[in-house]
Amino acid sequence: MELELYGADEKFCCKLDQEDALLGSYPVDNGCRIHVIDHSGARLGEYEDVSKVEKYRISQEAYDQRQDSVRSFLKRSKLGRYNEEEQAQREAETTQRLREEQEQASAIPVGSRCEVRVPGQPPRRGTVMYVE
Repeated sequence: MELELYGADEKFCCKLDQEDALLGSYPVDNGCRIHVIDHSGARLGEYEDVSKVEKYRISQEAYDQRQDSVRSFLKRSKLGRYNEEEQAQREAETTQRLREEQEQASAIPVGSRCEVRVPGQPPRRGTVMYVE
């Protein structure tokens, strides 16, 4: 890799080729540009294809037996899906919400006029054709 310093007027100033030199030891001013030239042969996008990357794989049973995993921490702390009380409460809320939606839907008669509002668009008026 080579580093070149260009001034504010885009004229070449010098090469930054001393490995142990600090940036302040070069004539760097406001508006200067450091140009990087890569000679490693790496192509653009070479590291974007993740199918070429060797991955670490572990079976579900082996992961369940580990004591230092996120899953074991969640189980010990009774967080997320491992908290039975919270899961039961969420399920009850979902059931209640579905029941309320069904009650509201049954109150809408087919053939009545309606207005639909979508954010960022003007309101649209129409006729109710069906209710699910």
